[in-house]
Amino acid sequence: MPIYLEAVLDNSQLKIGVYNSSDVIWHYMDICVPVETIQTICCNMADTLNKIARQGDKDYKIVQKLKTDGEILAQSLLTPGIIKKLKKTNHKDLIIKIDENLVHIPWELMYFDHNFLSLHFNTGRIVKTRQILPDTKKRESQSPVSMWILADPESNLAEADSEGIAICRFMDLQNSDTLVVDAVLNNKVTKEEINERLFDFDFVHFAGHSEYHQKNRQMDGWKITDGLFSVKDIDSMADSRLPMPFFVFTNGCQSARTEKWEKENDINYSLGLANAFLISGVKHYLGTCWEIVDEQGSCFAKEFYFQMLSGKSIGQCVRLARQKLIKKYGTNSTIWASYILYGDPGVKYFYKGEKPEEYKSEKAIISESKDDQTDKTSTKKVLTRSHKKQIIFPFAGLLLLLAVTFSMFYIFNTNSNKNHPSPQLLQLLVKEDQKKQTEITRLIEKIQLRFDKNIKTDFKDDLWTSSPLTMVIDFDSEVSRLNTAQESMIFALIQKQIIDTTKIICLERKNFLVLLQEADISTSNLASADTKWKPDFYSPEYLLFLTVQNSNSKILIIFRLVHRKRAIYDVWHEVIEKNITVSNQTQKLCETLLLKLKQIEKKYPLRGKIVKVKNNNTIIMNIGSNTGVIHGQKFFVLDKNIVLKVKVVKEKITVLEFEKEKIFLEKGLKTEILSKT
Repeated sequence: MPIYLEAVLDNSQLKIGVYNSSDVIWHYMDICVPVETIQTICCNMADTLNKIARQGDKDYKIVQKLKTDGEILAQSLLTPGIIKKLKKTNHKDLIIKIDENLVHIPWELMYFDHNFLSLHFNTGRIVKTRQILPDTKKRESQSPVSMWILADPESNLAEADSEGIAICRFMDLQNSDTLVVDAVLNNKVTKEEINERLFDFDFVHFAGHSEYHQKNRQMDGWKITDGLFSVKDIDSMADSRLPMPFFVFTNGCQSARTEKWEKENDINYSLGLANAFLISGVKHYLGTCWEIVDEQGSCFAKEFYFQMLSGKSIGQCVRLARQKLIKKYGTNSTIWASYILYGDPGVKYFYKGEKPEEYKSEKAIISESKDDQTDKTSTKKVLTRSHKKQIIFPFAGLLLLLAVTFSMFYIFNTNSNKNHPSPQLLQLLVKEDQKKQTEITRLIEKIQLRFDKNIKTDFKDDLWTSSPLTMVIDFDSEVSRLNTAQESMIFALIQKQIIDTTKIICLERKNFLVLLQEADISTSNLASADTKWKPDFYSPEYLLFLTVQNSNSKILIIFRLVHRKRAIYDVWHEVIEKNITVSNQTQKLCETLLLKLKQIEKKYPLRGKIVKVKNNNTIIMNIGSNTGVIHGQKFFVLDKNIVLKVKVVKEKITVLEFEKEKIFLEKGLKTEILSKT
């Protein structure tokens, strides 16, 4: 359970105290705050940290100045009795509970007992405000956790790109036995896409440039592909009353920096990114108060998620990530000091082993009525950071890309019938698909050859047992780079329909070929022993290529469904209206695709083999949910004229039981699903 450091400013009087959550009554002190001194210290700390970030200066004297300012801050805000309590407590979670007039103070950098507060405790802020909090719908916990990684949407931060890829891959590695995290990585993202898709995710991580405007806080925001996703946009989303993410991490410069949460008149708008996300309902927000170095910011994020997935509380993850930066970059590096967490530091989003009984967590922001001071709570989830995916083309490839782009511009703009793709366009697309299809097949076979000798299976050369029916959706074609953000939104809706209505497994999002190229290098002799990895992935059976073509009032989506080892399976197109949101046209968009996928599924009836029989009563079959086995299905045992029904389904195996009479069954017998007809 946490310990609380609570402070309220009443004119120049600070009412402050420390207490445990179990305390029925607790003592606070009135302190006359030297306002000008505090303001000077805050400015000095900001100048010091920004100077270190900009110049990479690790001068011991500068770091010592940060400690000195931290000591003065602690002496100005804390009584000797409070410091003594903080020294003696065994609690590690510290909730800094403050009002809107104290949010600009770097409480986490108070320095006493030879340490900064945020390096000794798992700190998190809870803020009391007079701002009106919207009545947003509570977000329900679900499994798997959904995560949206927005990485370098401006395509100018290579380190942010690497960060996003690393986080996405790390999340995917957690899904070896069961699906824990469903992570989606986007490099190009528009304001419209964020407005439409943000509500779909539990976590949001943004890695990229963020804007801070001291005199116009509504213009704070994320710099994205088509401009700025601002505080004003977040306020508009809050008005929708839809449940926001649990956690947002904005890993960009000054993404949590704030002044006092004071507004002129009674206009109700948010004051900065942290304030906007928290008011809209996010439960935890993590950002920076000062400028950060790209490499160290990326290191912080990777360590933070590593600790989170290991089952630690969110506040502990932040503290351990701080310590990681100090260990890696030295005691004179201070990027760790930039990060601020809003929300209860004791909350865990992932657990190792059995989930313990939950305790009621604190809200990150509390509404304070001017009249009765009654607390009303509203929370949201926050996690943001964006980075770009850096793809290096050879010079000849760049020339080809430019040629194709200009060709596509001509084809798009000379096509008189906007409801149908031109023959020239289809010819170019199919040619491009075939090139990519050939390269994907070549790389998969090349990577598999390196590890086939180590792969063990129960049945060698087993042509009977069903494999997972897999597909890659690829919308990163050279001919449609102008529409990447729009394609991304359409792609997400199509992928969701496939997952919800078929047994097909959708593999790596976005450009599967780039993933394979990186895997090829990472598994080759070019990789050092400590970075080489053995891939554990499904190879796609089908490839679905998407291209978007715009006109004034219509959007034309061209589908090409391809078998990886064969020719084009099918080509068709759909037309949707521009003046209607894409999400409201999902059925029209996906109807033909789902029909074709159902036809494919019929060609692959579920087949398996019995791998174990327990007491002639419990039968284990070697296929599971990853091939489409579900409860209610029945399987016929070949050569035995007996029917088994599904009892328990796991990812790779299924437990069967006799439907009626029991007979002796041995290992190795073949099974096939009974059709409903």
